Amino acid sequence: MNCPADGESGCGTEVDGTAEVSVYQAVGAVIVQVSGEIDLVNVATLRAALDAAVVSGSRRVLVDLAAVSFLDVTAARALVAAAATITRDDRRQFTVLNPSDLALRVLTATGLDQLVSISRCQPDGP
Repeated sequence: MNCPADGESGCGTEVDGTAEVSVYQAVGAVIVQVSGEIDLVNVATLRAALDAAVVSGSRRVLVDLAAVSFLDVTAARALVAAAATITRDDRRQFTVLNPSDLALRVLTATGLDQLVSISRCQPDGP
């Protein structure tokens, strides 16, 4: 999955079994929108989207988890790995947006809420 450089629009959507992951460009940010169940079977789809966001060069990467119905520890690890890569550059930000109650419970139970920024706001986008 490729995402254009900051300032360009469009990206892509991947559907893998019970998960759908879309990546698109908004004003000043790349948004990774995730829905369905993210687990060991399809975490590669999430990783590909996060990798596209990393290489996009966008200063802000927003991962919208509002429509996630299941999130396992492999998915949580993928989020942390992407966040660590992105935030190595002090000018870049990684934020989890609108986590579903289940996703927030996983992030909190694993302590990952202390490692990634979490926000309850709506991004601009399609």
